Amino acid sequence: MDGRRAWRRALAAGGLTLGLNACAGTPDLTPVNGPLVAQAPAEIADDWSRGFGVEGDVVMLSLSGGGARATAFSLGVLEELRDTPSRDGARLIDEVALVTAVSGGAVTAAWFGLNGREQLDELRPAMLDKDWNSQLRRNFLSPTNLARFWQGGLNDRSGLAGWLDREVFAGATMVAMGGGPRIVINGTEMFTGAPFAFTQLFFDGLCSDVSGVLVADAVATSMAVPLVFRPSVLKSFNERCAAREPQWVGRLLEDRRGSIGA
Repeated sequence: MDGRRAWRRALAAGGLTLGLNACAGTPDLTPVNGPLVAQAPAEIADDWSRGFGVEGDVVMLSLSGGGARATAFSLGVLEELRDTPSRDGARLIDEVALVTAVSGGAVTAAWFGLNGREQLDELRPAMLDKDWNSQLRRNFLSPTNLARFWQGGLNDRSGLAGWLDREVFAGATMVAMGGGPRIVINGTEMFTGAPFAFTQLFFDGLCSDVSGVLVADAVATSMAVPLVFRPSVLKSFNERCAAREPQWVGRLLEDRRGSIGA
C-alpha cells in the first residue's frame, strides 16, 4: 500500500513539473530573416536573372536527404567530380553550375558553396567525424522534452542550428555563397506543404533579404524533421516594403498550385 501511494505521489509530482514547464516555457518566435534594406530598388530583381557563369557543358546536381549518410554520400559525389577530368582537361566539378539540396545533402551543398572544391576534404573533420547527434534532444519520454512539444519540437535553434553555426559554418551568412555555383537550400512551408528555397527569388515575396540569413539556419531548416525540431520562423515585411511586390506573388495567391515562374 505504501509503495502504491509513493508511486502516485511521484506521478503527481511529475505531472506538476510537466505542467509548470509547459506553462513557463514559450516558443521562440524570433525570425531567422530580416527586411530588405531601405535602399531597395523600385522593383526587386531576383537572383535568377543573372547567368550561371559557366560556358559549354554544365553540370547540375540534386542532393537528397538522409541525415549524416546523405552528407557523406553527397561529399563523395563532389569528390569524384573533383577528381574526374572533363573533355577539355579541366575538372568536372568546375562545370557545376547549380546544386539544389535538402536535409543532409544541404550540409554538403552549403559547405561546397562556402569553401569551394579546395576544402571539400575538410567537411569530414568539420562535421562527419564529430558526434553532433549527441548534442540533440532525442528522448521523447523525458518530462522536460514532452513539455517542449508545446513549443513545436524538442530542439530549438540552440540545438542543430546552433551547433552547425559554431562547428561547421563559423557564423557564415548566405551572402558568402555568392561567388561560386548557385546553391539552393530547400525547406518546406509547414502550413501548405509547399517547397520554399533559400534564394532571393523566394525572399522577394517576403520583402526580405536572404543574404543576411545564417547558413546554419537555412541548413537546419532543411533538416528539420517535425516534432524533433522546431520549425524555423520566417517573417514577412511586406507591410512596410520599399519595393513593389513581385508579380509571381499575386499569381500564387490566385492559384496556389501554380508556378512562381512566368
